[in-house]
Amino acid sequence: MIGRVLGAGNISRINVGTALGAAGAAKSLSIWHLVTDDLATAVEAANYFDTLSDSMEVGDIILAAVDVDGTPKFKVYGVSAIAAGVVTVIRSIVAAG
Repeated sequence: MIGRVLGAGNISRINVGTALGAAGAAKSLSIWHLVTDDLATAVEAANYFDTLSDSMEVGDIILAAVDVDGTPKFKVYGVSAIAAGVVTVIRSIVAAG
């Protein structure tokens, strides 16, 4: 899929899946791939993903390669809220178990 420019990089939706929730309600969620020269602090700051508020859903996952022109890092984010065009993400913390 062709991506969209976001910050100093590019973001693409790479997968859309559907899960059945309570009472058989279907929910479509996506996995996004972000490659950017922006630092993780910029990606995690308020308003970074707001231009995608019409495309993202709460529960979407973002796989991010950040600071690729410096000291690259891999981060995983989840979309935790979308309200009035504002997208809020949380950084995933992998725990044992």
